[in-house]
Amino acid sequence: GRASWTTGVAVSGIDGAPTVQVSTPKSSGGGDDPGGMFEYGGCPINMYVDGVPTSLDLYDSVSIRPSKSRGGADRITILYPATNFTVDVDVRISKGSFGCFLDVHVS
Repeated sequence: GRASWTTGVAVSGIDGAPTVQVSTPKSSGGGDDPGGMFEYGGCPINMYVDGVPTSLDLYDSVSIRPSKSRGGADRITILYPATNFTVDVDVRISKGSFGCFLDVHVS
C-alpha cells in the first residue's frame, strides 16, 4: 500500500471570514523547494490569509496561533471566534525520506 501525506490545507471562512492556507514544501530531507515563508516545527511553512502572505498572527475574524498538541507536536491553531470553528494543523517530519507534512484535525 501507499501512504497519503498532506502538505497543504485551505480553510474557508463563512460570512465574510477569511480563507487561511497553510502548506509545507516538504524539505527537511524530503526534496522539493527547501524554502518557506518561515520555519515552524523544523519545517518550512507557507501561510496566506485571503491570498496575502502572513505569519502566525491575530486578525479580527480569525486567530492563527502557535500551540502544542497533547503529544508534543508543534501545532498551528486556526480559530474562527464567531463560530468557534477550529482547525489544528500539526507540523511533522516523517521518519522516512518524505520530509515535512501536516496532520490536520477539525473541531
